[in-house]
Amino acid sequence: MTALILGAVVFAVLFASFSALGVWQVQRLAWKQELIRQVDARIHAAPVAAPPPDQTITRQADQYRR
Repeated sequence: MTALILGAVVFAVLFASFSALGVWQVQRLAWKQELIRQVDARIHAAPVAAPPPDQTITRQADQYRR
């Protein structure tokens, strides 16, 4: 009887762990597809003038900018 309960607990823990990993992979896929979309949009955008020397360049605003 104890082996059956122990087996059920191990199964439940493994099932929860693998389910969490699956959800994480799907979220990671969505994040990566959005990142690829942003890079692709900026790479193919029209070129813009260089910022003036007094302007701060940030990764968020200027990454992959032409």
